[in-house]
Amino acid sequence: NPPGDPDAPCYQCLVPEEPPQAGDCNDLGVLGAVTHLTASHLALLAIRYVLGETRNMFSVLTIMEGLAGQTRAVSLPKDPACSVCGAD
Repeated sequence: NPPGDPDAPCYQCLVPEEPPQAGDCNDLGVLGAVTHLTASHLALLAIRYVLGETRNMFSVLTIMEGLAGQTRAVSLPKDPACSVCGAD
């Protein structure tokens, strides 16, 4: 779990099973502009973290659809049955 937020979900909560093998960036390609947009977004999150502005930072997944030019946020609840961070 992220530091200071015991109620935040972990990666296992998001992806409980290993997904089937999909193509990777080498096979499918990646738009350079999307990597720059993602890096800028992560830099802003880092600044928020340093400033202590962590409300909803660890429980929201931001999905960027580069070709569509859309961004959306999805709430991620912690899975109480998670084998990594759930209740013992």
